[in-house]
Amino acid sequence: MTKEDILRIENDFAGFDGVEIHGAHFYLVSEFLSPLYNKRTDEYGGSDENRARFLIEIIQKIREKVGKDYIVGVKINSEDGDKNGITEEGFIKICQLAEAAGIDYIQISGVKWMRERIKDLPYENIGTKLAEKIKIPVMVTCGARNVDELN
Repeated sequence: MTKEDILRIENDFAGFDGVEIHGAHFYLVSEFLSPLYNKRTDEYGGSDENRARFLIEIIQKIREKVGKDYIVGVKINSEDGDKNGITEEGFIKICQLAEAAGIDYIQISGVKWMRERIKDLPYENIGTKLAEKIKIPVMVTCGARNVDELN
């Protein structure tokens, strides 16, 4: 993508009144966040902070349009299903950056549950760790089959 493409898409995201940014499951934002797919050598690639830049700029542009009183969330992969993918430390850092940028909640997902057909709560542990590191609500996706499994 060119920088012009990046700016156009960031502005397209900011054109809605309220959103949950889908930053998981191989969609565009997740590809920027993942070291597996993001091979950029400019300010949008490399470090966790640089790979998060696209997401952070989207959050900032949405906030400029809708203000602070409208709920804006993000769904993010906590893992890429590959040892060379996003790390737990990198995931937490990206979530902290999203919180600082003004996101209201984070929904955790990933790809491991799809590849391994996990039936239990695959993101419960990382959800607990993340909740200890940020102040906004954390939700986990996948595996809750009844109310007793929800915390």
